[in-house]
Amino acid sequence: MLASALAIVDSAKSIPFISAAWADDDMGEGEGMYDGGVATGFNAVDTGSAYNGVIGTKLAGTQFSLDILALMAKNTSVCSASGAFTGTVTVQLLNASDNSGVLNKVTGCRSSWTGIGSATGVNFNSQDRGRQSKSFKVNNAYRAVKVRMDYDYKYNGYTYHLISCSSDNFAIRPTDFVVSSNMTNATASGTPAAPVGTSFMLTADAISGYDGTPKIDIGKVQAHAGAAMTGQLTGSFGPASATNGRAAGSNFKYGEVGNFRFLAEGVYDDNFTAVDQGKSPSQCVKGSSLNSGSGTVGCNIGNQNDKRYFGRFYPDHFAVSVGPLVNRNDVNGGSNSTFTYMGEKIGLTLTIFPQSDTNGALYNYFGNYATLSLTNPSMFNFGARDTATGIDLSARLSVALPSTDVWSTTFAQAVVHPTLTINRNATPDGPYTAVKLGIKPVDLDGVTLLPMATLAAQTPPIPVLDVDGNGTLDHQQVGAGTEIRFGRLVLSSVYGPQMNALPMPVKIEYWCNNCAATPGFVTNTADSLTQLSTGRIDLGKKTGGLGSYTGPLDFIEAGKKVATVTITKGVENVLLSPLTPVSAAGSVKVTYTLGSGGSGGTGTDQTFLQTNNQDPSATATFGIYRSQLIYMRENF
Repeated sequence: MLASALAIVDSAKSIPFISAAWADDDMGEGEGMYDGGVATGFNAVDTGSAYNGVIGTKLAGTQFSLDILALMAKNTSVCSASGAFTGTVTVQLLNASDNSGVLNKVTGCRSSWTGIGSATGVNFNSQDRGRQSKSFKVNNAYRAVKVRMDYDYKYNGYTYHLISCSSDNFAIRPTDFVVSSNMTNATASGTPAAPVGTSFMLTADAISGYDGTPKIDIGKVQAHAGAAMTGQLTGSFGPASATNGRAAGSNFKYGEVGNFRFLAEGVYDDNFTAVDQGKSPSQCVKGSSLNSGSGTVGCNIGNQNDKRYFGRFYPDHFAVSVGPLVNRNDVNGGSNSTFTYMGEKIGLTLTIFPQSDTNGALYNYFGNYATLSLTNPSMFNFGARDTATGIDLSARLSVALPSTDVWSTTFAQAVVHPTLTINRNATPDGPYTAVKLGIKPVDLDGVTLLPMATLAAQTPPIPVLDVDGNGTLDHQQVGAGTEIRFGRLVLSSVYGPQMNALPMPVKIEYWCNNCAATPGFVTNTADSLTQLSTGRIDLGKKTGGLGSYTGPLDFIEAGKKVATVTITKGVENVLLSPLTPVSAAGSVKVTYTLGSGGSGGTGTDQTFLQTNNQDPSATATFGIYRSQLIYMRENF
């Protein structure tokens, strides 16, 4: 709407405003009313626009220009004739965001509109042809701005006052959001740091006068370099305070491990310039926060090239999936065993999942962001307890982790293959018939399992343990229960004629506290897995005619001589070949080397079958006994 008002100003200020239309009707469009030519009103438009043109969005802190127009013919054209209008027009920008005041249909102004900065004069001379450019620079933001133009002139001894507010309003918007947070850590370590799912604060700072509510473009949230994926960012900003232009939200959550940042326009406001977006055509570029270029700027306020990362976020907890427990892990087919010897390895396969507060998968827990080392057994806090006797065996537990296990960069998990050994005492003990193993991983940020009661309450329930027996559940059980035995391999001395092969008994025993009235070693009939090899046998001290005796030595399997045999129900025989020549006689010390080294040592370590850290040995004697009978018959 183009409007103006005319007032006669006297010393008593008793003459009211009268409209330019009044002047037109009774004074012939104001001819002769004032010095300097005819004008019935004023308008402000973008540079070069028509008399009823519009004003586009402007940028706070950036100089812009408007054309101030002197109008004629009831405000329907510019006083463009040479010399048509001269004089000084007072121009002031108005904050037109508050429309609570009544609109004066004559002036086009409201009483609720307040001045922005100081009013300044625009001088029209005869060459301006009713159009004069005026520059402005406003440092604060405003949703809607109008231009007020005031002009005083004298006629017939009276001073008249002509008032016009621009027909169009426009926004002056901030050029940027500066985004900050209380989560200022941009690295893979250190503080601040918080579990995924923790609420944190984001602030978006603009300038004074901005009172909008920023939004987040999820597509412009970016995870740290090398991340597998960008987490979901939830939360919202509250309205900004017009005093300082700051909008804040304290309910933000980031759904991944690591850090994130906003790309340009990741934080934006597409509503602050609504007064310009509603024009046809829009007087700003919709969907853009462009701050430069010729003419129209973007409608949006957006952060510009902010490279700061926020974080650091780590998992809320770990979940552990457990594969089968493998007894006697180093023995072929060990999974068929119901027990493991003390000092022998138990195999496990564990899958560890870093998870969020809602048990969601976290894909960025690898590299420097994964602080649960897969090669550091102490971080897994394994424990062992025999629930039959109530004995905590954790102090005797050794754990080895392979160097090849790594955190997956794809599957949000790590598959770990630990081997666990319950070490022997100096004196035999056991058997421990109901040994259960537990785990409680803790990384450098203190991330661990969910509370044991929570695990036990799941469907199906996850087995948990009180390893130390203090009445508090403290470990997740891994694998089924097993039996642990203190074992030993025994060779028995033999003798016989030198013309026969001597079978030397080989037996594997285990200590049993409750198998007889007196605790002691008994044959381990449950062992049909241990492999014996002639390559482990060392022929030591030799006497008599056995100085050059070297065997051969054999085991018998299915009626055939073999170099390697699997023991059957804990017993076997090694066959020492007869002497040549037969007339030779004497003895030889036979030692079965259980270690992987030594003169007879080959293959895997079997020291868990030693006695007092010594390999078993016995003596084979040829020629002590030779039957003198040619024929014997018994009569009944």
